[in-house]
Amino acid sequence: MKVEEISRVFWKQLTQTLHDVRNDFRSIRWKRFALWFLFAIWTSALLILLIVMNVITSMPYYHEYGRFMPFALGCRPDGQFSSQANRYSYWGGSGFFQITMGVTGLTFTEAKVIDIFWDIVSVHVFLTYHGLKLTCSIN
Repeated sequence: MKVEEISRVFWKQLTQTLHDVRNDFRSIRWKRFALWFLFAIWTSALLILLIVMNVITSMPYYHEYGRFMPFALGCRPDGQFSSQANRYSYWGGSGFFQITMGVTGLTFTEAKVIDIFWDIVSVHVFLTYHGLKLTCSIN
């Protein structure tokens, strides 16, 4: 074979391959792919958050003066007093549903007002949406 013939066969094969790739990309259902991709990202983020929270809550405590204290003293979230915090598990059955991590400096009352407001708003939005959906489907 001559160089020109090899070049022609190569370019013909390349253009056919590009044409096939373009047709394959056009046949993909992109909306479905995007939903699965977002689902995978969301699931991965939740898993990473769970792992990070597990690591954070398993770390030893530090004293307020900067000295290392492997065991924290004081009241546990389940209402009991303990001189060794390593005997309490945040992920155990007794500690899993306890409020153990604060994000802001809100008091209990402020946090409860926000919680009740969120519950009321989310329920009303849910009911309004489904009420409109039902009304539209009847008409």
